[in-house]
Amino acid sequence: LSVRCGVAATAAEVSFFLICPADHPWLRPETVAGLLAAARAHPDHSLFQPVHGGRGGHPVGLRARPHGTPPVDLRREILSAGSAWTLRELLHTHADRLLRWPCGDPGCVRDLDTPRDLDPPIQG
Repeated sequence: LSVRCGVAATAAEVSFFLICPADHPWLRPETVAGLLAAARAHPDHSLFQPVHGGRGGHPVGLRARPHGTPPVDLRREILSAGSAWTLRELLHTHADRLLRWPCGDPGCVRDLDTPRDLDPPIQG
């Protein structure tokens, strides 16, 4: 629901989104910059996800306007999704349009949900 609300709050002219949960405080700015560079370098893809240690992380980047062959309109798809829809479902549905970008940032896969998640301190 939060992804849908965020997408709905943006102007229709927005062509690219970065979706990142607020519970990823260790995410490095270099990871965001690298993911954006990967998106620019791979115009044939519609979805972008940093990967660390084999795990997909955040932020997830997506081209919001119709794109690809056949074209897919991710913005419209998100806005029309049902209440049980998840971002993971979008990644799975469009796996052929997903670029999994390897990065050296453990912060892209580490979230903070409870005080216990603070231990052990992140390395790197």
